Amino acid sequence: MESVSEAELRGWVKWFSVPRHFVAQPRANREIAETIARLFKEWGYEVSLQGDFYNVVARPVGAKGRMALVAAH
Repeated sequence: MESVSEAELRGWVKWFSVPRHFVAQPRANREIAETIARLFKEWGYEVSLQGDFYNVVARPVGAKGRMALVAAH
């Protein structure tokens, strides 16, 4: 986490927290999901989008065994 600046985190939160409705604005939700997925891929994770609402699932490459689940809405 030392490599992530406070300004960078604030920028992502501001961009990701735009008002949107998951049914009325599917394009906005898809764009944000795709951006999050791209970031995880850049950081070396295996990424998939699941379901109608584009849930992002990111796993470390080659991960085995128990893992922690981090989720947000």
